[in-house]
Amino acid sequence: MLIEANACYKPVIAYKSGGVVEVVDNGFNGFLVK
Repeated sequence: MLIEANACYKPVIAYKSGGVVEVVDNGFNGFLVK
């Protein structure tokens, strides 16, 4: 889901876990929550 959202230039809201941290740059292309 993250890659599809990035391809459509949509922000992502996700938890800080696994490989998500490598894909989402907090505040730039999405938001990471606890």
